Parts: sequence; structure tokens; C-alpha cells
Amino acid sequence: MKNKLIRLITILLSVSIFTTSFSLQISASETISGVVIQNEWEYELKDDIMTWTFLKDDSDIVMTIENGVCNVDGNIISINIFDWNEPDNSESNFVFDWMNKNPIKEINFSDNVTKIDTLWFSTWYFYNATKISFGENIQSISNNAFVSSEVQNIILPENLQQIGLDAFRWCYNLNDVTVLSQNIVLENSGIGYGDNDERLENMIIRGYQNSTAEVYANQNGFTFVALDEHITMKGDANGDGKLAASDAAFIAKELAQSSISGEKITAEDYPAMDFNQDGKITAKDAADIARYLAEQSISDNKKV
Repeated sequence: MKNKLIRLITILLSVSIFTTSFSLQISASETISGVVIQNEWEYELKDDIMTWTFLKDDSDIVMTIENGVCNVDGNIISINIFDWNEPDNSESNFVFDWMNKNPIKEINFSDNVTKIDTLWFSTWYFYNATKISFGENIQSISNNAFVSSEVQNIILPENLQQIGLDAFRWCYNLNDVTVLSQNIVLENSGIGYGDNDERLENMIIRGYQNSTAEVYANQNGFTFVALDEHITMKGDANGDGKLAASDAAFIAKELAQSSISGEKITAEDYPAMDFNQDGKITAKDAADIARYLAEQSISDNKKV
């Protein structure tokens, strides 16, 4: 955590060096546009919507920011959105000022984005993002791509082939990752690590049985929940991938709510709750789970 703070302070100091107190006030109805020399981004601000277009290498990258939501379209290449070492100018200062006042909370990548390369989103503008979603065609996320973001859970699509070294490192709020790819390559500390190889204890990785995601979870000591047994695992009423007293409590709660609302809970809709397999969900299922767990505990104690 200390290293993360040092990194943020360094970036902030860099910003203060290359920006001035310049601040441009405009009304929401006015349009401001121009080119930021750093990495040759063209921008337009209209009706409080910032649109970025990358001008180099025949790129088709377009990014819009509105009400804290950042939408990204086009194939992402290995660039930073800003280069702090470019000469200072009032136009750049206005852009920085606007970005500071409109923090990004959510990032959405379209289906056109197939690759997110190193350091593309590793700027302090994106650290506050709590939600990141990827399009279906994403194939690779490179080293350090989302370090230190505030994202809480992510779903990695089926076509994703690789997550690079430290791609989600220092994401201390990230505790639930769903991996839909069977054979994704997960580099060391790509998910679930902080400073000094600190392992994030509460990390849950969801994926398919015998997948590389399961191997990664087991090798790194993370909880693994199998998606292909998640729905049908007998007694796993709350869907956390294991049978525990909390499942019996969950069934009791659902039955109580059903009694109040009048909406019937059926074994057809919720097969995992039908622990005794009698074709219906009743208080007996909760009681049978409690009894089974008690018997297992006694049996385990005898073995010891």
C-alpha cells in the first residue's frame, strides 16, 4: 500500500510540474475542441461529454467520457493517454482540469476492442474506476494494464487468451473474478496480489473445472468456485460453491420471504435448494443440510 501511495504522489507531482493554475470556464452548451500534443489526441467537449480520438498510426480508437462513465471503442495499442513530459500549454491544462473535475468511475470496452496493452490505463485518471467491463472479442490484457484501480469484480470473456504480469495488481478491492475462458494464460501475480507479493486473502476465482483458471487459483491459494457445478451442486443454496450452515439459513430465509410474498419456490427453478431430492423445497431441506453437516463433523473428528 505504501508503494501505491508513492506512485500516486509521484504522478501528482508530475502533473503539478507540467500544469499551471489555468482554468477555462465554459457553459454546457459551448463546444471546445483541439489537439493535445501529447500522443496526438484530438478532443472535443460538448454538452459535458468529452470525446477523444487518437490520430496516430491510422488508429480507430475513440473514447467518450460522460457522467463518470468512460466508453472505449477501437483496437487499443501500447500507448499512454497522456505523456507528462510534453511542454506545458493552456489547452492541455484545460483538458487536465476537466478530467480532474470529472473522475471516471466506470470503464466499458466495446466488442471492437481486442487488445489492451501495457500501461494504457495506468494513469491516475482511471484509478477511481470501480467497474470495468470487456467486450466479447477481447483477446489479451497486457502487463500492468489496470494496476491500482478500485474495481471490485470483473468478468473475463470467453475469447480472452492472456492476462499479463501484474495486470490487476494492487487492486485491493477486487475480490471476485469470473473467468469464462477454459485455457486462459494467467501470468504471475496477474490477479490477486498487492505489495511485496502480498496475496489478497478474500479473492474468489470462478471458472470451469479443469481449466487454467482453476489451476491458477489452486497454485496461488485462492478460493475456486466451479461454474459448471455451481447451479446443480446439491444443497449449495446460496451459490458460493460449498455446502455450509449458511445454505440451511438461506433456505429458511427464502421460505419465509416466499410465505410473505406468496411467490412459490420450486425445485425446478432452484434445484440446488432441493437437498433431499424430493422434488420440492421445504424446511426439511434446511434441516437435512444441518443434520448432514453435523454428521460430517462427527465423522471428521473420529478420524482425527
